[in-house]
This record gives sequence, C-alpha cells and structure tokens, in this order.
Amino acid sequence: MVAQFRVDPVFDARPRSVPLDLRTGLERVRTFESGLNERFVNRKEVIRVLLYSLLSGHHALMLGRTGTAKSLLANQILDALGRNGSRVFRIKASIDDTKDNYFGPIDVLAYRDQGLKTRRVERSLLEADFAFVDEIFDTNEQVLRDLMLILSDRVLQEGPVTYQTPLRTVFAACNYLRVNEVTEAVLDRFLYKVVIPQDESLFSQLQIDFAVSQRAFDVDLPFVDQGFVERVARIARGESEEAQVAVPTRILLLKSIILNAFVARMRKTKPDYYVSPRRQARMLDLLRLEALLNGRDEVNEADLKSLRYMAGILNGDQRETDAFDRTVEEMMRYFEVDPRLKATTDLLSTAFDVARAPAIEADDWTGLQRLSQKVDAKEELKARPSFDALYRFLDRLSVPFVPLDELRRGCLDVLKTRAVEM
Repeated sequence: MVAQFRVDPVFDARPRSVPLDLRTGLERVRTFESGLNERFVNRKEVIRVLLYSLLSGHHALMLGRTGTAKSLLANQILDALGRNGSRVFRIKASIDDTKDNYFGPIDVLAYRDQGLKTRRVERSLLEADFAFVDEIFDTNEQVLRDLMLILSDRVLQEGPVTYQTPLRTVFAACNYLRVNEVTEAVLDRFLYKVVIPQDESLFSQLQIDFAVSQRAFDVDLPFVDQGFVERVARIARGESEEAQVAVPTRILLLKSIILNAFVARMRKTKPDYYVSPRRQARMLDLLRLEALLNGRDEVNEADLKSLRYMAGILNGDQRETDAFDRTVEEMMRYFEVDPRLKATTDLLSTAFDVARAPAIEADDWTGLQRLSQKVDAKEELKARPSFDALYRFLDRLSVPFVPLDELRRGCLDVLKTRAVEM
C-alpha cells in the first residue's frame, strides 16, 4: 500500500489583505524593481531575471564570482515575500549535505511505532513556498537528483512515500558550473539563467560604497504578496480567467526561426548544443509576461528580445546570451529589409490558423488574398473561400526560406487531414 503525504501551504494562518487589482499590483512590481536597481549597481538584468522567474512560477540560476551580491539580491526579494506571509527556505550547499538538510529528518518515533520512514518536514524545503540554494553545485549528486524532481514536478519520492511541496520558485547561485549528466539535467530545470559580470570600474565601486554607507539594504521595500505573484504566473502560463495575453501564430513562428538560427550558430563551436523542448515550451510564459508588464494583451515582435533570459549558460559565461542577441537582431533585420519575406511570414501564419479553424471566416480569407498579392505566387488565391483552394494555392507557392517552407508543408499536411474529415 502506498502512503501519500501531501504538504500544503496553510493559507488560513497567514496575514490576509485586500487583493490588489492587476494594474496596481503590476505598478508595485515595477516600483519594487526600481528600488532594487537603486540598491544594486549594474544588476538590472539580474534583477529582471529573478523577478521574471518569480512572476512566471519558474526557477532562476545566477552564475557569478564570489562577492557579486548574488545572495544579498536573492534574499532581498525573498525577505519581501516572507514579510507578506510566504514561507522561505534558505541553505548554503556543501559536499557534506544529506537529504535531512533539505527535506527534514526522519521521524524516528513514527518509524518505531508504524514501521514507515517519513520525514518531519517543518521548516524544510518540502513545506516552503520559495527557496534559495546558495552554491548549489557544491552539494553532492544524490541531493541534486532529488532536487531535480522537486524543481520539475514539486515532488519527492522516497519508497512508498510521496511528498508534494507547495514550492513555487527556487533561486540558486553558484560561482562555477560542474557539468555532467546530472548537473546538466538540473541546469535545464532552471529555465532562467543569468551570468553576473564582475564590474571593477571606480564609479561602480563608489556607488556600491555609497549604498552600503547609507544602509540602503536595511530598509524594507514594499512588494506584492504571494497571492498576487500566483495570479500573474497563471496569466503568464495562459491559465487565468482574470486576464489573457494572446500569442499570435506569427510570433510563434518567429520564435521558432530565431531559436533554430541560434542553435545553428552555437553548434559551430559546440556540436551537441540544443534548447530542450521543455525550455522552448515555457518560453511562451516569458513572452506573455513581457507583454503583460508592458501593458499589452498581445505579444509582439519587441517581446522576442526577452527570450535572452532563457537562452542558457551551459558554457558558463556571457557568450550564449550575446549570441542570442545577435541572432535576434540579424533575423529581425532580415525580415524588415525583405518585404516579400515578411509578407510570406504573415501569409503562412494566417494560413496555418485558417487550416486549423472549424470554418473559414470571410475576413481571414480576405486577409489571405491581400497577402497573396505581396508574395511570389504562381496563381492568385480564388475569391471563393475553401480549404481545397487554399491547399492548391499553398501547394504551388514557392518559399525559398527553409523554415517558412517547413511551415508551408505543415499547413498542407493539416489541410490534407481536413479534406479527409470533410
């Protein structure tokens, strides 16, 4: 018989407050971010990564040398959540770590009386809402294997006992990467990663000294509560009824083109480089969040630049992020200078939506006809809307750009299925 133990947050025991409306809460997030930027010199990108991971319900990893304020920054954010009732777990990793350090000790009395090994999870990672693991790669691989499952599924499995944790987001920090089969899998659970550069300029040091002398870090910054964080995370994941942020097919297509070009660029120096399907899928959460924080209910091309926060740091330096930035810039310029390529992108994105729809709407067909006149089509799209006419048009359409031609063939496959259904 499997014994199941569920550890849930005890919300009734926490301070309650009037829920913030979305606009006010997002403004408070921006104010909190500005306050952190004033305290932490030249750490805007790191702050953005930590807040984005928090607001999308994912995990973030900071890589930087000792003394670059990784721990201080993470704790400033977690302290603000703790003041609003969230439970926070903190630990500095060590090679001598045991599972007890993270998940609580074995309940000896329960084992004696019931013969079943269970853990006393009070104040452990298993009952935390948020956590910070400092120097994460200093711990041993057995702990990392358990952390890997918790990071992805919020579950710890020990024999017949299953612990489910309310854990939302984990911040982790390290000053080096230890890459092997286990650590690479752990790295992929941290969807947000950021390299912290070492800033040695005299002006930056003066700013840091001033912040320390003014005891700026001792003053509490107002922030939102866990309930609001979870509301935003649901919007970012597309699971909310409170607000929705649309991701047009055109944006999904551009995302895939950019990622393919980025991976191809990285494989020139690292032949086995790849972006996992897990990371690719969760990039949609980041795009929705970026649009939401910029006051929009639809993702646009400008939001694609934010994907740099998920580009990865498997090499342990800034090269991957820089390569991603260059890829985005080059690909977007490529589409901007070639009107026919842009029109083909819009045409195939619309065609894909039409091919998957229950029926063809008149406005969509008119849009397809208008776009078809801007591309190198061998024949015009017929006036009367039909899936068969769209299939014949796409079948004869010449698309010299390989990624777009893959979408064209995908549309044809969908249209073939529609023909069978009809």
